[in-house]
Amino acid sequence: MNELSAPPAPYPYLRAAHLGTDPLPERVGAAVDLSGLTEDHLEKERHRGLDLVALGASLERADGADGLAAEVLELLMVCEADGIPTVLRVASSQDLEGQLAAVVSHVVTTRPDLHDLVRRRFGAGRALLLEPTVDPRGTLLEELGEPEGLAGERIADRRSRIATRGPAAQASRLLDFLGLPVQAEPLVTALIVSRRAENLGHTLANLTHQMHPRIEPLLVIDPLFEDRAREETADWEVSVRIVTAPPRSTLADRLNIGIDQAAGGYVTVIEETAHYGPWHVTDLLQAVQHSGADMVGRASWHVKADDGAVRVKSPKLQRTFDVTPALGTIMLATETARRIGLTRRAASAGPAFTQSVLSAGGRIFSIHAHDMLVLRRGQSLGDLSEDDLRSALFPLPAQP
Repeated sequence: MNELSAPPAPYPYLRAAHLGTDPLPERVGAAVDLSGLTEDHLEKERHRGLDLVALGASLERADGADGLAAEVLELLMVCEADGIPTVLRVASSQDLEGQLAAVVSHVVTTRPDLHDLVRRRFGAGRALLLEPTVDPRGTLLEELGEPEGLAGERIADRRSRIATRGPAAQASRLLDFLGLPVQAEPLVTALIVSRRAENLGHTLANLTHQMHPRIEPLLVIDPLFEDRAREETADWEVSVRIVTAPPRSTLADRLNIGIDQAAGGYVTVIEETAHYGPWHVTDLLQAVQHSGADMVGRASWHVKADDGAVRVKSPKLQRTFDVTPALGTIMLATETARRIGLTRRAASAGPAFTQSVLSAGGRIFSIHAHDMLVLRRGQSLGDLSEDDLRSALFPLPAQP
């Protein structure tokens, strides 16, 4: 990824010190190495502020004798005085036998058996089980170009591992355990494409069953249809923001207005006549955060063919780089969208927007076809049955 839209790192303000162990949380915030700890060093870092201190069990033998070294004892006393959580990482039952396990505020491990032992010995309030972290980008791009990687269960597995075992997830779990503030999930602004305020009830259904918890619906509407839009959305169970566009505005105009008005850190486009499955926004968000691309979307999706079968359109364009996605599937960082914008009078707004991203040195990634069904020319929402949606549109298993 270039500098066009590098996603913000989670917890950039976190200052987590470590001594005798690797940084914790991993690859998040500023890792403060306390190796070679001196009184001046400790006072300097204390002055700059420390959110937590991770300690290794090897510190029991740091000075070659039984017990804790003087500098470790000093560190523990400073942390206790300042209310800084001290976290011992343990990998074996032997790590629980020394003084350190008895005096730190919390103990973490990646082993379930050790976690149970810590709970029994020190209480549930001091014991945390952390799963080993995964590299989100490596996980997202596993099996790229391989047919097996397109299977619904593989997609669901990658999604789950990124969501529960990525560095940001580990950091949030640890900070919540320590009683420290946890970052909210990113807010995504959903730009609703609706020229005449038709089918907005279907749009509501698409939005309310999304698994991503923070979505801001934003509708930019032609003034001729503003009253209808407000009437149609008055009883929505989610709050929708309606912005009135100037008369005779183009689709690109309305999207540019929406991008300018968006409160979310990311924007995505929602078509009123497409079916979006519950993981649609989640999968786009993971892709834009971890693929290294500046814009993500779909160049492949499900369609209902003339023979009534639901099939994947352009299956070879799944999980590919730098292929033009459909406008009603794109997601990108809001700042990137503002920096580039849509060309007002382009014959086709979507491809022109894609080309602008590429011309600016950005990259594009198209995700899988699952969880989306798009109407073909001449079809209407009434042409699709519940069986159509259940059988092929949403084949991904539910997740906790």
